[in-house]
Amino acid sequence: MHNAIPALVALGSIQVEELAFSAWHEKSVAECMRAEVGIQAARQNLETGRIHADIAVAAARAKVKAIRLCGETVAGAIRFQDEAGKTPLWRG
Repeated sequence: MHNAIPALVALGSIQVEELAFSAWHEKSVAECMRAEVGIQAARQNLETGRIHADIAVAAARAKVKAIRLCGETVAGAIRFQDEAGKTPLWRG
């Protein structure tokens, strides 16, 4: 069937001088680009929030460790004074 109709025109090449998109298409592309930028900004904000949270957790852990060490030091001093038969400073 394909060979039954003789070709009236044969195109060897085509050259496009100007290609224009509709205003709707250009608006749609611009909206997609804005949405993608918004997504990237949200991802960056999320990552920034995670980093800040990690920093806050590390600072809290360091503070807890420092308080624990201070308490252990005071407790050790009290035990030492008790074992030496001295009245601890805090009692006296």
